[in-house]
Amino acid sequence: SLYFSGATVASAAFACGAALPQLVQVGLWLSFETAWASALMTSSVTTYVLIPGAARAKNVPQLRLLFSWRLQVLHNANLAMCAVEMVLGRVPLRMVHVPVGVLWGLHYVGFAWAWMLRTGGVVYYPFLDPTVPPSTSLPIHVALVAAFAAFFA
Repeated sequence: SLYFSGATVASAAFACGAALPQLVQVGLWLSFETAWASALMTSSVTTYVLIPGAARAKNVPQLRLLFSWRLQVLHNANLAMCAVEMVLGRVPLRMVHVPVGVLWGLHYVGFAWAWMLRTGGVVYYPFLDPTVPPSTSLPIHVALVAAFAAFFA
């Protein structure tokens, strides 16, 4: 994650007695808030949307994949690391930064669409599939961005 990479560099700089420019500090703060919201949303969507959906569809291969060690770590480890960072680093979360979360959510939707085009149709999350008609996909994408903003807050 951008935040954890930046925090590592910032910690090393601090250990060496160097001061970070305020812009870098603010960037790290915003990237942490975004990492927290992303981790919380990813874990929540996996737990409360993808897994129950696969269970309802009796999609055993999908359930096996979702419960695999790799995907459990992929969808939950960042949340654990962010929670530890919140406790140890005491990083405050500010409501005034919610627009950053909205912009990040929009960025993620755009990234998913670009990824689909680049990979010839690979869509990891059905709710991000841009080939779905706009009358269906637009409300889903708006809800996704709104949910991200809610997790950000």
